[in-house]
Amino acid sequence: MTEQTTKTAPPPDFQATESFSVSKLKCYLRCPAVYYYRYVLGLHAPPTSNMMLGSAVHAAIEHNYRKKLESGKDLPLTDVKEFFTANFNYSKGQVLWEPGEVPGKVMDEGVRMLELYHTESAPKIMPTLVEQVFQVRFENCRIVFKGVIDLVTDGALIIDHKTSGRTPTAESIDKDLQATAYSLGLRYMRKTIETGIAFDYIIRCKQPKIVRFTTSRTQTDIDNFLKLLGQVMTSVQAGIFYPNSTGSFCSAKMCSFWDECLGGRRFNYAPTR
Repeated sequence: MTEQTTKTAPPPDFQATESFSVSKLKCYLRCPAVYYYRYVLGLHAPPTSNMMLGSAVHAAIEHNYRKKLESGKDLPLTDVKEFFTANFNYSKGQVLWEPGEVPGKVMDEGVRMLELYHTESAPKIMPTLVEQVFQVRFENCRIVFKGVIDLVTDGALIIDHKTSGRTPTAESIDKDLQATAYSLGLRYMRKTIETGIAFDYIIRCKQPKIVRFTTSRTQTDIDNFLKLLGQVMTSVQAGIFYPNSTGSFCSAKMCSFWDECLGGRRFNYAPTR
């Protein structure tokens, strides 16, 4: 990293006992109270069916590309579907299923999504890195920023795989902090500047579809990201946690910690210093 970049890192007196990630960063920006419940108190909520389905689809895609790294060829579709099914059946008992949800139907949706991706997208992609872990360390600072890049192609294109019930906007992709974190990680660990960043969305619907969004990041974007990271970490260090009740996510349906917080009405945390 350049001297300019390391100067934008979190302050050197940060006493971190664990790593920081883009997931934690986005969680704090969304609602600091949720960050407090999840990462300070260590409370966990069971995954929803959407979360579990996304994880199982992602794991099957990863499995194929790991094998493709070795052989240069995609696995047979039956192998990928079997991997997904085994993963789904293993995880379904941990899910908080909504009334009316049928696990078998959800699994069938996942199979259709995988069939589409494996036949339409996978043959066009030749990976050079799969699930690449990165760690960014800063001068005079104990914090370590960690992440995992889904895939990097032989053309140095970063690809992230998503499942969703709706198609995002191009504007949201251009502002996505995850893309900036991936760019930072690849440049830091591999001394390589990506040719672009792609989000391959597998849209969950009756007839699943794949939508690719492409974006890019500059060094200025990365420097601004590091400044934001430093500001959030300073807030965490200072014990600044508060409920953000302004969004639709602050509801009994959308927030896993609603019973503990009630939109801020039960949240009474105060920093000790």
